[in-house]
Amino acid sequence: MDLLPTIAELARITLPPGLVLDGQSLVDSMLGRNETPSESVDSSEYREKIGPILEIYQKHRCSLVPGKPQLDWCDDAAMQWAPPGCEKIDRCLPVPPSRPYRCPWPY
Repeated sequence: MDLLPTIAELARITLPPGLVLDGQSLVDSMLGRNETPSESVDSSEYREKIGPILEIYQKHRCSLVPGKPQLDWCDDAAMQWAPPGCEKIDRCLPVPPSRPYRCPWPY
């Protein structure tokens, strides 16, 4: 995958014959020309290969351990108590002391 041949193909520009590129044009992927799967889901080869893949997938899912939330701390002192320009109009709010606490994180 490479941007130069992609842009050249979209602009219908022929690149110099001696130019060495390390990638391919993305035009077919971008325009959906090669989005069809190479194997039909009805084929015997597909049915033969999908079984072991699904078995590995299920084994992997069973071994996963749920993570613990790391962004579930709240602190009122971290809020924006002094928005830009508040000094000019003498309307800045006093910043409360920092007291971090666990806040509800239902996700």
